[in-house]
Amino acid sequence: ASAGDLPCFWSASGVCQIGPLQADLESFSSRLSSRRRPWVGPVEIWGDIQDLRPLSQSNWTGSYVSLTIRDTTRITSLHALGCVEISGSLTISSNVALQTLDACVFGNTSGSLSIWNNEGLLSLSGLEGIESWGKDRYAQSIVICGNRALRSVEGLAGLRGSLPGSLRIQGNDNLLSLHGLEGV
Repeated sequence: ASAGDLPCFWSASGVCQIGPLQADLESFSSRLSSRRRPWVGPVEIWGDIQDLRPLSQSNWTGSYVSLTIRDTTRITSLHALGCVEISGSLTISSNVALQTLDACVFGNTSGSLSIWNNEGLLSLSGLEGIESWGKDRYAQSIVICGNRALRSVEGLAGLRGSLPGSLRIQGNDNLLSLHGLEGV
């Protein structure tokens, strides 16, 4: 099976876009399970997805994955992803029901972390296994903006050393401390 036979929309930049329906994610995961090698390409999940468990049960949890979860209406937690090694970028944006990341994300990444406009997100717990971030094409390493309910960035406590790009934290109305960023 080649990457092209996976049931997703391929963007012009080579990103496998999964959505807008739960059935799209389930179909992708089912086809992925029959592959001999794990999926290592960039994935974008969006739409009316409510359950990420099919991904954790497939042959997807490899490395070299850039992951975007955006514009979902029903995901409340990323816990069902299981453990995933991110070596590219991680973007979590505009997920109206998301309250917690609560995932097992680890790796030394070459890309950026962008978490923005997740109105109900309370903390960044689950990202403790990330020791470094790279930067995006705009020279940003970490962007955490517009997460109005966010109370803690302690999930970034695994970071060590300097960042190659900028760190931008703004518009997180309930964030009172930057505790968790002491290693940067």
